[in-house]
Amino acid sequence: MVNEKKQSDGVKMSEIHDVANENYTKLANEFAKAQQQNIQAISGLQQEYLESIKVSVKTTISVQKEIFLSNNSTYGIPNAATTHTDNVIKQSNEYTRDIIR
Repeated sequence: MVNEKKQSDGVKMSEIHDVANENYTKLANEFAKAQQQNIQAISGLQQEYLESIKVSVKTTISVQKEIFLSNNSTYGIPNAATTHTDNVIKQSNEYTRDIIR
């Protein structure tokens, strides 16, 4: 009788291990699916963020150009600023090329 009880306990423990293994596998698979969805969602948010930054920069630059190029503008650029402006443009282009590399 003692031997039967030990054997019965062994079967129950084996069943517990099988169920635990099966449940862990299910959970791991569901977690992997959720991770993939999270990664896609984050990537989508990053794309939207980059697009909004592009629009913001484009709009800001457009407004600034409109203000400075307007004939009625009181914000004229002095002739002495030409050299400085050329240097800023050159440095900006170099900086952009370096980042891209």
